[in-house]
Amino acid sequence: MSSKVILLNIVIIDNWPDFTAERLSRLKKLGKVTWNKVQMLPQEKFLELAKDAGILMTSHYAVSKITREMLDKMPKLKMIAQLATGYDYLDLKAATAKGIIVSNVPGYGDSSVAEHALGLMLALSKKIMNGMCQMRIQGKYDFRENKGFELNGKTLGLVGYGHTGRALGVIAKGLGMRVMAYDKRITSEVEYADFETVLKQCDVISLHVPLTDETRNMFSMKEFNKMKKNAIIINTARAPIVNQDDLYKALKEGIIGGYAGDLVIEPFNAKDPLLQLHNVVFTPHIAWYTNEAVSRLTEIAVRNVEAFAEKNPMNVVNKQ
Repeated sequence: MSSKVILLNIVIIDNWPDFTAERLSRLKKLGKVTWNKVQMLPQEKFLELAKDAGILMTSHYAVSKITREMLDKMPKLKMIAQLATGYDYLDLKAATAKGIIVSNVPGYGDSSVAEHALGLMLALSKKIMNGMCQMRIQGKYDFRENKGFELNGKTLGLVGYGHTGRALGVIAKGLGMRVMAYDKRITSEVEYADFETVLKQCDVISLHVPLTDETRNMFSMKEFNKMKKNAIIINTARAPIVNQDDLYKALKEGIIGGYAGDLVIEPFNAKDPLLQLHNVVFTPHIAWYTNEAVSRLTEIAVRNVEAFAEKNPMNVVNKQ
């Protein structure tokens, strides 16, 4: 490598990435590397591990928030190499103001998340979880309570047409679904529709947008009332994009047909009334979590650090 900066201390805080010996060796060529294999730390404990970092490799699985006050206590920090795509847990404005470069890992889990979204679609449309619970919990074996519907011939609306939305669109077309997409960036490769059209015409709506001030509560009772009565929503993006109180009411009253999410509002509440409904499916944020995706994510994160060391940072989300 040429024109390297001196990286005194690379601190990894997370317990799941695929830091192979080869990847760790590459990082060690750039400086001291400490890998703390921990998860969901209190902020104080996280700070104890991160306070002297020059480069911090971590994610929202290691700590719930990285605030301005926490960044104030990391005076040597020059870069945060996200071990994820999303970074809404991090005070990005504060990092930018301090001259801290933040990189993320886009596109690593497109296939994994798209396949999971399909799995959630099938679980809802074919009443798979209902049937399993009926057999396991109720001790019943009866098809008559579990009539589903086919995806073939139905219309899928993609809210957000980035990498994952595109990947799901390809799969859905293979199943014989009509695919339309709502996105601020209009593209000719898919049937474009405005948000109102997606709400009114689609049998399945799948969410693929980041959580921002604009997308928070993007789906509430106003939107549910415009949807088809039997329409289902698939959310592998972020839970707060859908207003959870309104969602419960819409599902309970039959305003929409069902909801499947790979996330819940954190911290997880096992007594959340949404979990008690028959027309929902939830998974614990595992859409991205496959062998292949974890390997790609870790590799790209290491490359992000190497690019920063060469004074040519990539995948920067807060360009100065």
